[in-house]
Amino acid sequence: MWGVIMSSTGTAEPALQILLNVLNAWPVDSVYTSDGDSTGVFALAATVTLWSVFNLTWCPAIVLEYFPRLLLCLLFQVYISALDTPEEVDTFWKGCQEQLGLATNPQRFVVQTLKVLLCRVQCEHVVVAMEGKAGWDTLLCTDTHHYAVGLLAR
Repeated sequence: MWGVIMSSTGTAEPALQILLNVLNAWPVDSVYTSDGDSTGVFALAATVTLWSVFNLTWCPAIVLEYFPRLLLCLLFQVYISALDTPEEVDTFWKGCQEQLGLATNPQRFVVQTLKVLLCRVQCEHVVVAMEGKAGWDTLLCTDTHHYAVGLLAR
């Protein structure tokens, strides 16, 4: 499904904009929407969708165009998911794990998604450099997140 959506310029950009808006909305707007749904679940669902897009057999051109914004949103998502994980997010995540066989926790999954994004835009050297400096594990801790972002920037 995402391959079809991302293959058309008429649908790829609006879809990516929606996913980015969902990632940007949590937790800034609030933890719950007006109808009581957890926006944290929406942000994680958007991340799962991005992971699906980044794992297509081809890289949509729109991913390259939006790379800086995608990178920042995912870095923010790593940090925020370390601070607060509502029960609804845990429940959603368990379902994702069962269906898709994903990482052990949402935060590690976001890091995994970051790695796939970097590889898709041909920045494998950054992934390897971060692994060599234990930067990915450092990114997972709120106390050292800022330092890890600095490693990523180098």
